[in-house]
Formats: sequence, C-alpha cells, structure tokens
Amino acid sequence: MVYQSGYIISKSIGENVDTLLDRIKLKKASLIIIDGQQGEGKTTLAVGIADFVERKPCNLKDQLALGGVDFEQKLEKAIMKGYKVLIYDEAGDFSKRGALTSFNQRLNRLFETFRTFGILVIMCLPSFNVLDNGIFINGVPRMLLNCHARDRKDGAVRGYALSEMFYLKYSMKKEVNPLVSYSKITPNFRGKFHDLTPKRSYELDEISKEAKLGLLQTELALKGMYNFRDICSELGISYSYTRQVIKDLGIEPEKIHKKVKYFDAEILETLRVEVDKLRKT
Repeated sequence: MVYQSGYIISKSIGENVDTLLDRIKLKKASLIIIDGQQGEGKTTLAVGIADFVERKPCNLKDQLALGGVDFEQKLEKAIMKGYKVLIYDEAGDFSKRGALTSFNQRLNRLFETFRTFGILVIMCLPSFNVLDNGIFINGVPRMLLNCHARDRKDGAVRGYALSEMFYLKYSMKKEVNPLVSYSKITPNFRGKFHDLTPKRSYELDEISKEAKLGLLQTELALKGMYNFRDICSELGISYSYTRQVIKDLGIEPEKIHKKVKYFDAEILETLRVEVDKLRKT
C-alpha cells in the first residue's frame, strides 16, 4: 500500500498499524504500546499514528488522555463521536500511591469496551513492563514501539510483536539495566517518525501544559489526604468495613474531587482505634 503524504510515520509503521486495524474489524482487542525514555518522542509518535488511523488530524482535546482518570472519561466521548483511536499518556500516573495496581485491575475490563466498539488504543509508557502479565497472556497488546535515538530531525523506532514482548519481559528480569534488553531482542521491524508541524506541536504542548498544571493543582490540593482505597491499603482492612465505620462515626470528608471523597490524615489514627477494638472483641 502506498501511503498518502502528510503523515509523520514511516511506511513500515503504517503497514503494521494497518494490520491491527484489520484485527479490530474482527472485534479483536488491539493495543499499541509506545515506550521509551523522556524526550524520545512517545507522544509525538502516538499523535502521528492517530492522525494516520483517522486519515486526518485527530482531535487532540478529545483523543489524547493524560492520566487514567482522563482516559476513562474520554472513552465515552470517543464512543459517542465515533473516533477510531484513543491515546493514553501516563502523565505521572504510576508515581501515585496505588495508581499502577488500580489501573492494571481496570485494564482488561476497559479493553472489552474497546473491542466491542472497535477503538484502537495507543498507550504511552516509560516502560511497557509496568503492565501486568495478564493482559499479555490475554493477547491484548499486539505491537510495542520502542522510541530511541531521537535527533533534531527524526525519531527511531524498534517494533516488536506480542511474542517478542514476552522475550523482552524475560530478559528484563535478568538484566541489571533492563534497557539493555531492547538491543538484545531482535525487533520485528524498524521505523522512523518526523516531528509534528510547528502548529501541531504548539497545540500538543498547550494541551500537555494545561493538563499537567491541572494535575499539579489537584495533587497540591489533596496532598496528605486519603480516599477509601488509600485507607484500606494503609490499615489492611476491607473497603466495605472502612465505609461502614466512617459512616457510623459520622466522619465527613474534607474534600470531594471528581466524586471521590478525601479525608484528613487524622482519620487513620481514628480508624486504628476502632480496628483494635474490633480485634479485641
């Protein structure tokens, strides 16, 4: 297939993306993972692929999700508007307490939705190895694009199929420096990508800045506070018991952010007392 001009991805990347689109037509879940160190162009490549899939510039405000909460919210919009692709950019998600575990738990359920509605998901991560082994065994990730050796003009890509991802994961367990594994496991293909146009780059930068400022403001506002999941993890008690005790004691949340209740750190000591009482009875 000869690709139209105007796309920033090389022919080898485009051909492999087309293969995934054929899988999606058969109602099979297909995930592209893009990983690499900071500054290697992961988000730029993701936008380039999304533009290629849509056969026009994708709507960055609707189709680029920064963080897991934004990702789940934009899924509904993607379905309603008939988009073919949705990008998830990790955006510091996994540095938060319990975020990685929580996101992995929801991932398989979310991919049932993508499979049903025929949406291609592109996930940008520092390392694909942060994902639980379960989604690989279920055959959800079909392509890994490792970004490396980016210069002022182009970014380089190593492309791996699912079977090679397993070899990479195995190699990473043995290596002191897991990044060495990318040079040890032979990729299925190699590719290149250019930078976005200056106008498109500016749009992407503005969206990223706005989202990151919002995340920073949220983190500062909720610093030192605990939601139900945090409390359960900290005290080793069940979710239902936590909710019931808080309700019985008449404790009101200090803040409610995006329908999630947050409590002051003092609640931990209060609940510890109640847990100790229960254990002594």
